[in-house]
Amino acid sequence: MVNGATRHVETIRLTARTPALVRRGAVLLEDALRTASFPEAGRGRVLVIRRLPVGVIHGHLPPASVALALERVVRELAASAVHAEEPSAPHRDAVFFHDDAEPPLALARRLVRGEPVMAWFWPFAVADFAPSRPRDEQLRRVLAAAFTSSAGLGAAVRLVEVLNQRGDLDVLLGVLRRSDGEDLLQVSGGTPSVPGSVSARLERIEAGLEHTALRSVVARWVADWGPADARSVWLTAVALVVERRARLADRGLFERAARLAAGLTVPLETAKAPHPTRARAQADEAQSITASATHKDDAKGSPLPLRGSGAEATSAVASMREQPPESSSAQSASPKSPPTKPVDAAPRSAGARTVVPGESRRKPDSLAEPPTRSDRPTWSETPMRTELGGLLFLIPVLERLGLPALLDAVPSLIEAEMPERLFGAIARRLGATEADATLALFGSRALGALPRGLEFDLELLLRGLRVAVRRWCLRRGGIGLRALVLRPARIMATRTHLDVLLDIRGADPRVRGLGLDIDPGWVPWLGRVVRFHYVYGEG
Repeated sequence: MVNGATRHVETIRLTARTPALVRRGAVLLEDALRTASFPEAGRGRVLVIRRLPVGVIHGHLPPASVALALERVVRELAASAVHAEEPSAPHRDAVFFHDDAEPPLALARRLVRGEPVMAWFWPFAVADFAPSRPRDEQLRRVLAAAFTSSAGLGAAVRLVEVLNQRGDLDVLLGVLRRSDGEDLLQVSGGTPSVPGSVSARLERIEAGLEHTALRSVVARWVADWGPADARSVWLTAVALVVERRARLADRGLFERAARLAAGLTVPLETAKAPHPTRARAQADEAQSITASATHKDDAKGSPLPLRGSGAEATSAVASMREQPPESSSAQSASPKSPPTKPVDAAPRSAGARTVVPGESRRKPDSLAEPPTRSDRPTWSETPMRTELGGLLFLIPVLERLGLPALLDAVPSLIEAEMPERLFGAIARRLGATEADATLALFGSRALGALPRGLEFDLELLLRGLRVAVRRWCLRRGGIGLRALVLRPARIMATRTHLDVLLDIRGADPRVRGLGLDIDPGWVPWLGRVVRFHYVYGEG
């Protein structure tokens, strides 16, 4: 697999007349893989290659000659690659995902619906995946694999959100064990022990669940597990983040989730009624007991694979096996996860699962996908033109001005969606409209009316921050806000990643000198991974 940060070779097959020539070829190929510029590295996508014919390696030539040959072959494969969920994907030599958080999500969607997952690329795309394991183990491990992506907890939130919209979330929640709750809290940055009280700084902040369908799911499972169960706290926290991504930056997220879980109530008849997935979960358990007889390592008592250091967890990618007999070499990524912080961090881990083919489900009426809301962001996995190509250059500026500390000190700013509104206020000041692709990513709230009932003047705060940003840019880099933000570009977006494609011919030395176009990576208060790419001819 190839992405912008990593290249991992699963198997290399070299033949030569002598062992010395084999070793020489291995060294040349290793150097070439380190230095080659692959086309997918600049677009945020993840490219999975089934086999990569290297050709003849001449020992007397430098590694650069091998790198050029690799670049040519990868470029040809990338041009013919299809998305991994296309029907023809299992028969192609190269497939791609839009970002490194998509493989666990795509695999989870197939597993919960009982669709086949025997394609060659799944073991390379999802850490520790093996199609021979029982399905409940596969689902637990695919959730764990989401934390290995660059979005960390944000990828797990994305998985829960999509499964809920499709009416399949009950299947995933039904395989979680009581012991998994503490692991999920710990890897998400929460505290394994459920807090018994709420600190004074959170007393005035009431964060409820506005999403009716998601609230009903959370209420049912909290009633089933009990509000003191760590799984209940984790699920409630994830539901809060689904509604407002900026809550990922809130240090009190899990504390507030514990209080909300304790206060959730469901009708008595609903709480006593059999769980909608309980009968099938029992049937799946009976099947898994039979299957686990040949897989001792996946016994029902095995813990969720979330513990251990990030390096140990991510190293599991190297042990993935499902090689086609004719494969020459294949590559797999082990992207870094967000830095460890109280809530915004998500330590990395590995995952794996099983297949129950042919199972179909009817979407419950109470879990039907909600109608599209006008304030929801617009997602586009193809590049969209924007005139605000430099708007996200303000991320490091805002962080240097202390925005994360401000959000931490005043959590109600997160509930008021202040980061999105700040970007909207700056763009509005520069004459941008809501139709611009960059603003569409934040939803209409970026340019919408300010909420009422706040204990502070949000409009005054936004104006002050906008002035502070402008002054910082002028004093530190000699560049005005208009010159910094208004520049043509294209932007690609998923629920967890934002990739801005800029024309390298328009690279500004002032921007480069301030380091504003260095990839911010995981941005908790936006709930996204942000990357900048300079490509010839973009914009």
